[in-house]
Amino acid sequence: NLRAFGFDMASEANRREAMLRARDSQEVALSAGVKLVQDLSAETAIGLLMYFPLFEQSTILGGEATLQKSTHSGWVYAVFRIDDVVNSTLSVSGNIQQFRITDLTGQNPQLLFQTPQALDDRFVLRETLSLAGRLWQFEAQPDKQFIAKYEDSSPILGLLLGILFTAA
Repeated sequence: NLRAFGFDMASEANRREAMLRARDSQEVALSAGVKLVQDLSAETAIGLLMYFPLFEQSTILGGEATLQKSTHSGWVYAVFRIDDVVNSTLSVSGNIQQFRITDLTGQNPQLLFQTPQALDDRFVLRETLSLAGRLWQFEAQPDKQFIAKYEDSSPILGLLLGILFTAA
């Protein structure tokens, strides 16, 4: 990480926006995807930075009126390579074949991660979540064995549900 030593994070728009949002909201804030300073120029992995704002509390004594004051003093932050995080997670989950994460925040959606295979829209689960001030869409598709298992049981399941609801 010596390449990142001394880097002014506020000099880059995505980092600065997340830092200011964390400070102003006094909550954890996640940046948009960035090129990490410590990565080699040929590396294309997208990085994310999560900022936690720090505040110093002080008491101002003023006779009958005592004030509590919070002063922003800095941030604690963590760096993530989205490829590393998602690939390590997917290696544990045996049923996901394709996966994609898109940051929908703002006017220009940003693809953060995508497995090499294309998604088949017939079998895609889509979920949009707010995460530390960003709006992310997750799309996942199970592998062929998982799909086949449930496709084969669909007629039987439909028949059983039909009989159950008819009898009730």
